[in-house]
Amino acid sequence: MPKPDDFADALISDQPLGDVVKLFKEKGGAGKPVYGQIPVSYGDNADEAKEIAHRYWKFAAPGWKVMAELSTPKNFEAASETVRPGDVAESAPYGDDVERYVQAVQQWSDAGFTHISFCQSGHDRQKDFRRWAEVELLPELRERFG
Repeated sequence: MPKPDDFADALISDQPLGDVVKLFKEKGGAGKPVYGQIPVSYGDNADEAKEIAHRYWKFAAPGWKVMAELSTPKNFEAASETVRPGDVAESAPYGDDVERYVQAVQQWSDAGFTHISFCQSGHDRQKDFRRWAEVELLPELRERFG
């Protein structure tokens, strides 16, 4: 039976599942990078950023077991019609509160992830997010996580 080190240079996930990281390491991935992708919605107006996060990420709320069975955009709409902004906010940091983002990264770190990628919501907010992250977020993450 092939092991992760037979074909994988890293593990990439969009969910902070420690059992997946553990299995990857046990099956030959020890010492290899483990990347996590966190959906975020940066903005200086927290309420607006939360709504934007909901608009972009509500389809992920039902989880992969449901999403894998959805074949069309209408199916995704139906599966996510009861998802509220607060539901999305549980897994997608929003606004400009550095601590909210740090807490999200902590979950991934606790699960064994070694690297984090932030997936910012909205093409029109990319530059602002990068500027804010460079000045405020990344220094804090480096201080806390190395």
